[in-house]
Amino acid sequence: MTNPLEDLLAAHDAADRIYDALVKTRTISKRALLTYRFGRCRCAVLHVIESPNGVILGFPRYKMSRSLNSETSNASGRANNTEDGDRHWKQHAGYFVSDVNIELRCDHARKTINTNEIDSDLKKCSKDRVVLLSE
Repeated sequence: MTNPLEDLLAAHDAADRIYDALVKTRTISKRALLTYRFGRCRCAVLHVIESPNGVILGFPRYKMSRSLNSETSNASGRANNTEDGDRHWKQHAGYFVSDVNIELRCDHARKTINTNEIDSDLKKCSKDRVVLLSE
């Protein structure tokens, strides 16, 4: 009998490993079905990647201002999820789940979208499509 929590954690780790490999080999732009960017600063804030196990949402690393960082996170979260223990947040990835709100962030802006919007964009897109977001 398998443990559903262990299966979920293993899937999350697999998504992270796939996304990390694509970023490290600089092939993310070739493999992404969609890349979401903020319109003003043009920062990439989300990569949508097809994989054998499902669609992966890849979130690039980013930095937050000191004030916003202290308002929106806690010390243990920063210790576990940042590169420097403070403001430089690690890239991460996970598999697509319908009807979930996610926050997209870069060094300059942030915006919350629902994954149903991503699903809609996927249905009407061609490969290598960039979606520009208003901040």
